[in-house]
Amino acid sequence: MLKWLVLVLVLLPAAGCSVGKETPSLVVHEKSVPDASELGDYGEVPDFKLTSHLGRPITTQDLKGQVWVACFFFTDCKNICPMMTAQLSKLQEDYGKLGLKIVSISVNPEVDSPEKMAEHAERIGADPKTWLFLTGDKQKIIELSVSGFRLPADQDPNSHSNRFVLIDRQGKIRGYYRSDEEEQIRVLHKTVEKLLSS
Repeated sequence: MLKWLVLVLVLLPAAGCSVGKETPSLVVHEKSVPDASELGDYGEVPDFKLTSHLGRPITTQDLKGQVWVACFFFTDCKNICPMMTAQLSKLQEDYGKLGLKIVSISVNPEVDSPEKMAEHAERIGADPKTWLFLTGDKQKIIELSVSGFRLPADQDPNSHSNRFVLIDRQGKIRGYYRSDEEEQIRVLHKTVEKLLSS
């Protein structure tokens, strides 16, 4: 029990779309986040079923056997999301042809329909073979973020985390990386290479 309590306190990041804003029930200090240089094992991603920007159902099983990077976002986000998109576009460019998958999950599904996300995907040059945009029931997405990925989320879309989550071929979470920290992004790239080659 103590192990899981420590894990939760360590992993829940404070940064979200609104600079300086923290989700009240999920406030932690950045210094408590795991060192991104450590390839950890933070448990398996739980089962989920969401709808892609192509209108297709996507489940956890569809991603088994893949190395993937997940994040939470929304298409109208003007703060941290554009930078996250730029980082993910670089990952797509460097590793998409090597098999990396990218999964962006909307925290504003009332607005982010598959059609709107498809427009967003086309606008940013997302390759549908590499990059999925998912939407679904808002409460289930909040639960997936908080309980599944251990990242903050609530009814306010701006509360979403700015972290990327790296998942291995077995569906295990292996690391958390701040999208606004150059060194953590560098480590993410190296770790993606390592998992893709294993």
